Amino acid sequence: MIQNLLMSKNPPFPKKCCRFFPKAPALSSRRPTALKSVLCYLLAVHLSALAVFGLFRLILLALFRDSLPLPEESGNLWRALLMGLRFDNVVACYAAALPLLLLTAACFFPRLLLRGTATAVHLFFCTAYSVLLFISAADIPYFVQFFKHLDASVWNWLGEPAFVLQMVAQEKSFIVYFLLYLLAAIAFCRLLLFYKRRFLHPGQGSNAFPRPASWRSALLFLLLIGLCLLGIRGRTSRKSPIRVGTAFFCSNPFLNQLGLNANYVFLHATLKMSSSAARRIRMMDEQEAFALMRADLGLPPPAQTSLDRTFSGRDTAGNRLNVVVILMESLSMHYMETPEATPFLNRLAAASVYYPECFSAGIHTMNGQSATAFSLPALMDQHPFKDYTPRPLPSLPAELKQRGYSTYYFTTHDEQFDNAGGWLTAGGIETIVSEKDYPSGEIRSNLGCTDGYMLQNSLRVLAGRPAGKPFFALYLTASNHQPYIIPEDFHPRQADPALQAVEYSDHALAGFFAAAREEPWFGQTLFVLLGDHGHSLPSEIYDISLDYHRIPLLFYAPGLLAPEKREELAAQIDVYPTVMGLLGCTWTNHTLGHDLRRERRKYVSFASDNAYCCVDSLYYFVARESGMKSLYRRKERSGKDLIGRFPAEAGAMDRYSRAFLQVGQAFSDR
Repeated sequence: MIQNLLMSKNPPFPKKCCRFFPKAPALSSRRPTALKSVLCYLLAVHLSALAVFGLFRLILLALFRDSLPLPEESGNLWRALLMGLRFDNVVACYAAALPLLLLTAACFFPRLLLRGTATAVHLFFCTAYSVLLFISAADIPYFVQFFKHLDASVWNWLGEPAFVLQMVAQEKSFIVYFLLYLLAAIAFCRLLLFYKRRFLHPGQGSNAFPRPASWRSALLFLLLIGLCLLGIRGRTSRKSPIRVGTAFFCSNPFLNQLGLNANYVFLHATLKMSSSAARRIRMMDEQEAFALMRADLGLPPPAQTSLDRTFSGRDTAGNRLNVVVILMESLSMHYMETPEATPFLNRLAAASVYYPECFSAGIHTMNGQSATAFSLPALMDQHPFKDYTPRPLPSLPAELKQRGYSTYYFTTHDEQFDNAGGWLTAGGIETIVSEKDYPSGEIRSNLGCTDGYMLQNSLRVLAGRPAGKPFFALYLTASNHQPYIIPEDFHPRQADPALQAVEYSDHALAGFFAAAREEPWFGQTLFVLLGDHGHSLPSEIYDISLDYHRIPLLFYAPGLLAPEKREELAAQIDVYPTVMGLLGCTWTNHTLGHDLRRERRKYVSFASDNAYCCVDSLYYFVARESGMKSLYRRKERSGKDLIGRFPAEAGAMDRYSRAFLQVGQAFSDR
């Protein structure tokens, strides 16, 4: 459409380049409608924005050409560039949203286009893109320095503006990028002026369009608004819009970031900054918190912000076990205490090193993922994968990847839900198999396929892994989550739909192990099974549900681990260190997690959004957002608050929890 309008008797651009986008000539004697002109104007601005964002991406690509993949892996480069186009489109759609609404209204009253609307839209676009191009230009030297896009951390420099400006002025290479910005901004604003004169002032002797848009055109405008909103969302998936983690698709850290738009990263991080700051843990002096945690771990007393402890092992390369971690949706311990709901899991527990006194980090799947893979505690109502841009952190998959393992993540639904896919990729996962990889006929709900299909399909994927390499596989099940989808060929014995879902998940797990036993790798594999969190009972007696945190934890390695029921306390964040200990590795534990075979816990602290809690062998301590605190005898399932009778016990649990969360905040900030 734009091409047809620009192909007039008069050339679209001046013959003399030095005039630099002058006043546009009239199109023709046949005057266009307001609708047609507005559409052409918005499309021209949008495509020009995508082009200039792409130019900055190509500059970054040229600077990091040594980080490009091998020629045979060039498909990842094109995928990163396509991902960049998607993020650029999101930013351009955000910029176009307000002008689209204003020009839509003005199309029905064409004289408004010349009475201020057109000028207001032009000034808006000039201002918005001047800012967006500045961020794009500033991002390049920032990325060169820090190997990450410009983010909200730059606001921390506002306290020393003179120092920052002096530093920038003294770095000559910054002048190049500033001149690049000026050139791009001036050229783009001149181009915007050209589009305004060409499309929004088409009259030749008249200052208005001949007639307003017909009301039938309202349907088209509604379609345009819908497309703009879809562009802002960035994805058609029902579960999640586009996120920073969406760009993380391979093991090349540069390509993962090449697909991001610097403006999206910066503005997203800035918007999150205020809310994240309000939710930050400020319960104790950080040095005091580390000192308390070090004392709990039996480390030397000097106050330092580290919990590092190194363990020696045999590190036999030829005897490396595969590791399979199955994180089961809503697997509460009380299901295991109902044998008819989980017959297979109960048989497996009898053949495992079994911890019935394990507690989840939080009440959400995202907490279970971050605690299991990264040993990160749940920091109250902070989102572990949304409040921070994905970045490498100590993690179980990363630790094993460094030791030559292939790493996999299997989920039934969209891996970008909760931004988990990006985090796990940054945390060492090489291959993600999710809803996008399954046949459409297997997708049963917004939770994707059934547990049974995901588990069986994973065996086919693992069969194609590199020969001779051990593997790590993290699974996330979902069938035990509403909406409950029970396959037609499964006939549950329970009447309650929730228990039917638990029974089916147990059945799917039994089928997986039956099939896995036929695989050559089965006898050299450590299996870890636990809940991502628990589930409340109808008879729950605590306002902060303890059953929502109490989960089973099983370590199963047939022929390698002697079955044993361990009654001591365990935490979800202990999976990573305990696996490393069971593998017999020499390694340094940088986390709050314990190796359960070497370190005994006195307390387990966890969070339920706006409350923090703690358990020991007898008591359950709860501290609520309102400031009210309680202490219960959990072993007796008593709802009587005993904090007045046992203030010392409650005080010790409270202090431990606050120190635990404060150290967890410090680890998350690094």
